[in-house]
Amino acid sequence: MINSRKYSKSSFGLVMFLLMPVMAMSSAQPATFTVTKTADANNAICDADCSLRQAIGAVNIATTDDIIELDRDFFSAPRVITLTNGGLSIADN
Repeated sequence: MINSRKYSKSSFGLVMFLLMPVMAMSSAQPATFTVTKTADANNAICDADCSLRQAIGAVNIATTDDIIELDRDFFSAPRVITLTNGGLSIADN
């Protein structure tokens, strides 16, 4: 048997309005944090001047599965990151 119910445009609009927050939450894109220096700095900001510790800190507070990458130009030569401020912990968010 075929269901012959008809739905008005307003009921469709209401359904879409109610689903929009769910759709927005599920479509969150991961952020990419790029490590650009070897210093073990932590000023809680991972921007154009970002340490590994800052990148991990940014990833730990995010709700998406983010990406940490090394700057290709800066790390094209061998570099050493010395952790002078203790160990690092990556949260499993």
